[in-house]
Amino acid sequence: MRNPWLVALIAPLPLFFGYACGGATAIPAATGSPTPSSSLFGGTDLAWIELAIALDQQVLPLLGPEWQSRQPEVALLDANARFAVAALWAKIGASSSASRMLDDIDRRYKGRGEMLVGYPIGGQSTLKEAVARLRSRNGWSG
Repeated sequence: MRNPWLVALIAPLPLFFGYACGGATAIPAATGSPTPSSSLFGGTDLAWIELAIALDQQVLPLLGPEWQSRQPEVALLDANARFAVAALWAKIGASSSASRMLDDIDRRYKGRGEMLVGYPIGGQSTLKEAVARLRSRNGWSG
């Protein structure tokens, strides 16, 4: 039987991986004429807002529980999902959210800096190197 938590966490990740790591430069603009309430934003702006809302409502609740980072069976998936979210936030300009996620990774995985993670996406590095790389990518210090 499939674990619904893992299925729900993994399902949206291909979208995040593509946009967070430069697989695409922007989400395609919305089609149709803008409504009066959306005339201040372009279609791409609205797509980023919708992506941020979906991230906040669907992915972050799955990353909330502390047990995931302590269980060896799901710790790597948890860390990789957190890096994907932080990279996505960095890509859309939500640097404070990305920085908070990196701080959370540091806290949850303290003492496990040599753990191999899938960041940059498509590659591998230690958790410590991945945090440093993502922070330096945007000039953050942690």
